[in-house]
Amino acid sequence: MEAHHEQTYPLRSSSPAADKVKIIREAFVKTLKDEAMLADAKASNLDVEPNSAEELEKLAKEATSQPPDIVVMMKNLLTK
Repeated sequence: MEAHHEQTYPLRSSSPAADKVKIIREAFVKTLKDEAMLADAKASNLDVEPNSAEELEKLAKEATSQPPDIVVMMKNLLTK
């Protein structure tokens, strides 16, 4: 049985320290591809399925650009 844990580390690409955000994102991607880290995750029965920062940023923009009534409906669904 594999454990599934989702963790998001939000960093806006428009941050005042955009160059640092880029470095952190690149390091994170490298870490998620590291064979030793993946072996440790497998040994711990953890499933590693990362999403790219660009994918998450796109989803966040889509979610926050919805009409207010849709946002309220989604908040209600997610808090139950």
